[in-house]
Amino acid sequence: MSEQLKPQADIGITYIYKQAFWTGLAYRTSGSYNRECGSQIPNLFIGYAFDFTMQEIQRITYGTTK
Repeated sequence: MSEQLKPQADIGITYIYKQAFWTGLAYRTSGSYNRECGSQIPNLFIGYAFDFTMQEIQRITYGTTK
């Protein structure tokens, strides 16, 4: 945490199907949403997440990927 940044929390839900695929949604208290999905191949996890912000900076960034 930095003196210049406000604390924030992520609230989300993840659904796991047969221990091989997952999908989820999350909300960040700073005003953004997150969508994620992924799968498991033996000994390897592959996933993708996309953040969608609801603030003014959205016009510049339009989402970030993890």
